Amino acid sequence: MRPIYQALGAFALLASGWVDGAQGAILCRAKDDTVTLRDTANCPRNERRLDPASLQGPPGPQGLPGFPGAQGAQGVPGPAPKLSTVLRTQVFPIQYDEGLKTLKVSCLPGELIIATSGAYSLGPLEVGAPAGLDSRYDFDGSVWSFSQVWPNIPGPNVEPLGPPAPAQIDLVCLSLQP
Repeated sequence: MRPIYQALGAFALLASGWVDGAQGAILCRAKDDTVTLRDTANCPRNERRLDPASLQGPPGPQGLPGFPGAQGAQGVPGPAPKLSTVLRTQVFPIQYDEGLKTLKVSCLPGELIIATSGAYSLGPLEVGAPAGLDSRYDFDGSVWSFSQVWPNIPGPNVEPLGPPAPAQIDLVCLSLQP
């Protein structure tokens, strides 16, 4: 039984790197089954060279799973999506004394409204979107819209300065392009 322990010990020395097999250390087996580690290129005449791989037995059973490792470092973020902005303009014809009108302009599905503006003109006079009247943003689940309530043009008891020009609402719509 002792020669097997000697062989396993020599194999363990080779495997652990204590003895460098590449520099000429070999295992030699004598007739009495004694295994000796020799620091030469060949075994003596009365011994036979032993292959360390021949000392390996069959594989053992599967071991238990190890503990989970630590969380890895945060990876480098991928490229940012391409931002695309589009100006969408809708022009509405306006007549005098029509009363309040609700004008609505929408972005396309997947776009988001990021700015609005509106104007109409009374002849040579340019007027911005009327203040104090109802304006709102609506989202129907896929499309953002901007609604603006416009007053009587030019307004009650005001003489028109000329023919009314159409009202115009501008939307700046933002989308993420893949």
